[in-house]
Amino acid sequence: MYLAEAADGTHLAVRVVRVELAADPVFRARFHEEVCAARRIAAGPGTYLARIVDADTESEHPWIATEFIDGPDLREAVRRQGPLPEEAVRLLAAALGEALDAIHAQGLVHGGLDPSSVVLGADGPRIVDLGVSHMGGQVGPAEDVFALGSVLAYAASGRVPLQKDLSDLPDGVRDLVARCLSENPADTPAPPPTRRRTLQALAAGALLTAGAWLWLRDRDDGDGTPPEPEPDPLPPDPRPVTVQWLSRHGMLSGQLGSPAVTPSPDGDRLYFGAMDGSLYAVSRTGTDLWSTPVEKPRARTGPVTASVATDDGVYCVYRNGGRLCAVGVDGRVRWERVFDRGGYDSYDTLPVVARGLVLVTTDRFAMRSTVRAYRADGSVAWSTRLPGKLGQQPVVAEDVVYVRNDEVVFALDPVDGRLLPASGRDSATGWPPRFGGAVVVPPHTVLGDLVVSASSNELKAVDRDGRTVWTVEAPGRGAHSEPTVHGGLVHVLLGASLYVVDAGGVTRCVLDPGMPVRTEYRPVVDGRHVYLAVPEGVAAIERPR
Repeated sequence: MYLAEAADGTHLAVRVVRVELAADPVFRARFHEEVCAARRIAAGPGTYLARIVDADTESEHPWIATEFIDGPDLREAVRRQGPLPEEAVRLLAAALGEALDAIHAQGLVHGGLDPSSVVLGADGPRIVDLGVSHMGGQVGPAEDVFALGSVLAYAASGRVPLQKDLSDLPDGVRDLVARCLSENPADTPAPPPTRRRTLQALAAGALLTAGAWLWLRDRDDGDGTPPEPEPDPLPPDPRPVTVQWLSRHGMLSGQLGSPAVTPSPDGDRLYFGAMDGSLYAVSRTGTDLWSTPVEKPRARTGPVTASVATDDGVYCVYRNGGRLCAVGVDGRVRWERVFDRGGYDSYDTLPVVARGLVLVTTDRFAMRSTVRAYRADGSVAWSTRLPGKLGQQPVVAEDVVYVRNDEVVFALDPVDGRLLPASGRDSATGWPPRFGGAVVVPPHTVLGDLVVSASSNELKAVDRDGRTVWTVEAPGRGAHSEPTVHGGLVHVLLGASLYVVDAGGVTRCVLDPGMPVRTEYRPVVDGRHVYLAVPEGVAAIERPR
């Protein structure tokens, strides 16, 4: 998925069909039919589906663009704020039930409904990934209903139900969830009319409005009154900063939250992928070192995603997660690997390094969730299958690899991939997720004993128990980047400005780069510069002291 901006400034979520599927004429025909049907569904009032803005099903690389919903997904919301109140779960059930009923009425299925595919906007929830989430899979309406029950159970309790244990759900939600879970065709098959009645019953009589949805955006103190916000000191006014150098190689490509650049271990080179299908290397002073077309000219599919670097070179994912490529320090392609030759499973686009191995996971649409480790020569060191949908970047801390699914954290030995004792027992639903004494978050978000995160106009620091320690607010609301901690300071883009905040929550400075910045990519900091993604490529500004 890519974040795009239309000519009128509207933000869009753009999904591109993988090259393996685009070459299949049967898939193309079905994709065209489903996009047409999805347009009709999402155009209707009150269907709680992300509206389709445009699509091209006939191009060499078919794509679909939907409205970008500004808000957290359900998984993120529950992790950060805890389970939702009972009334909120019932409202959520009504909205999702109506959306699925509309999908099924067109003869379609979603096939990939989970907490991360439900985005909570200011005016209500929206189901995303319609029409591209699980096309071609052997799924039907019953699976959607069962998935709905799992999503509602997660919203109400913060966990995915195991073996239909619903004992910790509120009384007013338990029966509702049980009805959805009973629709699992593997247990008690139900005819289509029963499934439709279930969804219509969930949707009946509920009307979500912006006011009714404020339970998520602003949780109250338990007595029905929103908490009074504590006044924060105003941040300093943005001051202009000089761009030291600008690498003009076109728009970067990668997953939301990817780093703007990937430094080599010695810090002498910076790597980044671009939409033209090439991987670039520049020096810290901005001098071009080499560019390597990862794709062959006749098969060029564009995006080369964020990379990870070792002493042997750099590793990147391309073809929308279909391939992993190793490029040497001299810019020569050393090897490439296909995750699944059947074309159904793909790499997640953010690899990590542990014990000299390059680790990748399958994306959240994979048929089987897998963590795989490659040696420098391209051979597989180990491959471990895990339950549930991953879709999360592994975290390496204290010589342990941590991987999360919707409910639990797994700990793996980086040498052989075996599950370590007690794996799967610690909860992943709180924020920050923990495993024993370890906080399982990316290293660039750890600030001493705190974990930092950003929203549309706010930088927040929480302790290891999830208690808010401090917040820094930016004026207005706008796009934001993931934060990056370096040298005891947090660097984060809030709107068009770079905020630099210390461990006590004091804003050291607010910098104006003097040019548009791309907040989809987090800043990268070294001893001299802060590197930012800009429309032309990469910009380096002087690191504030």
